[in-house]
Amino acid sequence: MIMAADIKVSVIIPVYNAEKYLRECLDSVIEQTLQEIEIICVDDGSTDNSLAILKEYTQKDERLKIIEQANRGAGAARNLGMAVALGEYLAFLDADDLYYPQALAQAYAVAVKEKADMLAFDAEYFIAGSAWLNPQINSLLLADRQMISAENDGKFLFQLLSCNTWCKLYRRDFVQRSGLRYQEIKTANDLCFVCSALAVAERIAVLDKPLVKHRVLHSGNLQSVKVKTPLDFMAALEQLKQNLRQFGLWEKLRQSYLNCALSHFVYNWQTLDKAGRKQIAAKGREIAEFLELVEHSADYYYSQNDYMLMCRVVRFNREGDLRFMGKLKNMLKHILPPPVKAFNREVAGIKQYMLELNAGLMAQQRQFSEEYAEQLGVLEERQKEQLAYIEKQQRLLADKIQRNEELLNKIAHNNADIESGLTDLTNKQNEFSGRAGRLVEKLGRDAEERWLKAAGWGETVNGFLRQINAGNDELKKLAGQNRQKAQESSRYAAEAVWAAIFNNTIVNSQWLVDKTFAPGRWAVGYPYLYVMYRVLNEARPKKILELGLGQSTRMIGQYAAAYSEVEHIVVEHDLEWISFFENDFHLSNHSRIVQLEREMVAYKETAAVRVFSDFKERFVGQKFDFISIDAPFGGDMKQYARIDVLSMLPDCLSDDFVIMLDDCERSGETHTLAEMERVLQENEIKYKCGRYSGKKDCVLICAAHLGFLSSM
Repeated sequence: MIMAADIKVSVIIPVYNAEKYLRECLDSVIEQTLQEIEIICVDDGSTDNSLAILKEYTQKDERLKIIEQANRGAGAARNLGMAVALGEYLAFLDADDLYYPQALAQAYAVAVKEKADMLAFDAEYFIAGSAWLNPQINSLLLADRQMISAENDGKFLFQLLSCNTWCKLYRRDFVQRSGLRYQEIKTANDLCFVCSALAVAERIAVLDKPLVKHRVLHSGNLQSVKVKTPLDFMAALEQLKQNLRQFGLWEKLRQSYLNCALSHFVYNWQTLDKAGRKQIAAKGREIAEFLELVEHSADYYYSQNDYMLMCRVVRFNREGDLRFMGKLKNMLKHILPPPVKAFNREVAGIKQYMLELNAGLMAQQRQFSEEYAEQLGVLEERQKEQLAYIEKQQRLLADKIQRNEELLNKIAHNNADIESGLTDLTNKQNEFSGRAGRLVEKLGRDAEERWLKAAGWGETVNGFLRQINAGNDELKKLAGQNRQKAQESSRYAAEAVWAAIFNNTIVNSQWLVDKTFAPGRWAVGYPYLYVMYRVLNEARPKKILELGLGQSTRMIGQYAAAYSEVEHIVVEHDLEWISFFENDFHLSNHSRIVQLEREMVAYKETAAVRVFSDFKERFVGQKFDFISIDAPFGGDMKQYARIDVLSMLPDCLSDDFVIMLDDCERSGETHTLAEMERVLQENEIKYKCGRYSGKKDCVLICAAHLGFLSSM
């Protein structure tokens, strides 16, 4: 039996009609590797067999306790569980969710080590037959930091972590001291609790690892019943605002709070049914005041898409509001007797106030820009660390290459020694031949016979020399092969480094769901996949042209499927390959394949270059943000290869253009690349260029203001 003083974590589980999933949930808690826990299950007036299952499990494990209450909701159940909890830390789990076997052990260890008031970890979402990582931690803003607080991160505090309570651990005395309680509302009852805890906690630890599996989209969970009380989240946000004022943190956390509130309005608008949306729209004026849309310019809000959506929902028109003073003046002209000089003076005063207010907003914007630059600096430091790692790997490769070169130098030195020996032998042979001639003249026929014998020996020497020369040629051939193998080894090693970097980069991707790729041979390599992912993830192109159907299409196709504003066009000539690809990989309606035949054309001094037929006619007049070139086949093109896009440069490029060209270690693609740069220079278009080498070389050309893409 575990003594109360030894309990490390109290797991509190509100239970309401959860019989379908309850056993699986309880098993995951009971089987935790951390044994010093208590399991507090609060039955919230269940009408199914949930209570019977709980009583059954109390017979299996004495750590499980049952509390019964009338149906009051999960918030009240959690508060009741907290009131009787004895653990050093508190954890809250939904009755349909699951813990990983070592979840509590790992979370508790980090929380104790960091002396944390609160710990946040990641989560895996799942439904029947499918699971995916849904980040509860904003890795981009955190930039690998493992400790945060309102004091240091006020501008983005509520954007760093999710407001879900089941992916957190709370120190019990911190919760009690802060007076934190869950709201007793049907849905969103954890929003205020979690965000209030974030605001007042002095040390918030972060464990960027999934420890809990959260079940979604079934009829028994809270999300499925929010349509009955669609405005609960507004009550939660209002209570959070009151708490922040009470804590004296409103001004410090105001911008982060308003952006958090905006994201909750957008999320609920997008996930509610028609009736729920109607209730939100009916509160348009109240919501505009709640989000302070009049008081702040558009750039005060972190997501311009969310801002524009809510402006449409609540029918807020900033330009119309700015004309309000003029409308007010015209109205008062009809009400007040002339003259209106006093009114004009009042209007002038109000205009002056608006100018001063605008100046204040501009100052706030500058402050945000400075803080954003600081955050960007943190990200740049992280990028420098990654580059340092890559440079270290490159130095290791360079050392291997240097050792190979030293071996080649030794071989060359040995060759020189052999050639020197051959020279000595040749000199001796010449000396011997001279002596033989003189003997012939002096001794006559007898000497001639001896000379012939010597000549036979000379022939033997010549044969030996021919063998040495043949061996020397073989050594030179082997040296060339060793040099070629060393270069190939270097490229394979570089490809392995890029593979590791690529796989580490995409592990937490929100839009790249299918992460299986087969690079190499005819397909693009890992450097191409890595650079392409960074372009898609950071430059966010909207119109994409891809030459060549393959592994790159698997990535771009998923990106296009995730963002509704993206248009993705793939050009391919082989109908059989198109059919095979479409059977193996599903493309969304944001992607389409254009089949064009191939033909040979002349370009400059080259009589025959392979291109897509009617390429320019098909795409003339269109502008693209991103162009990926890995077709048509160009391995046999020595002078120029893959020149299709040249016929449309620079008219086909948007202001934020990026072009990627594969196989740039070959002469044909190298000359085409030089032609692209020539056209850009002749048209005075500023650009940056970067080369990435592995088994194959790929080159990126981008608009100058996107220059960071050329130095990744």
